Amino acid sequence: MGKSFALLCPESDAADCMTFMERLRVIILSEEFKDKFSSECHRITVSLGGAIYPNDAQRIDRLVYCADMALLQAKSTGKNKSFMFDENFITVKK
Repeated sequence: MGKSFALLCPESDAADCMTFMERLRVIILSEEFKDKFSSECHRITVSLGGAIYPNDAQRIDRLVYCADMALLQAKSTGKNKSFMFDENFITVKK
């Protein structure tokens, strides 16, 4: 069961954004979460997608769409990955 959220990284380029997403992914993967009902420990994974304003889109709805497309790319390649939007690999509605 996935949850979605957005992070804004002002004055960041694609490389900065990718570095941040990868750091976040690795930190989350390295943590063990204890199930309060069964006392079992679990590790969770995250799939992340990023897009850059104004390079990928100039309107907020399109920027969110681009980030969602990058997220779908991450999930479709096996999950627990980070992808930046790339118009060469994903068709964006105009």
